[in-house]
Amino acid sequence: MSVVDQNVVHGIDVVALVKKLRAIPTRHDRKQTFMWETSRLSPMSRSEVEKAMRKKWEEGIR
Repeated sequence: MSVVDQNVVHGIDVVALVKKLRAIPTRHDRKQTFMWETSRLSPMSRSEVEKAMRKKWEEGIR
């Protein structure tokens, strides 16, 4: 499995999403953007994307 495959979950590029969300100053706006970006996904798929996103977010903080 390549690095690109690991960064794409249900067709969403997690690394690009994290970069986009980091540029947004408020928590509410980040949540709204996340919901918009994942609006076509089922709740279960959205949860998997969120889990991968949180992992990448924390990796960036360290």
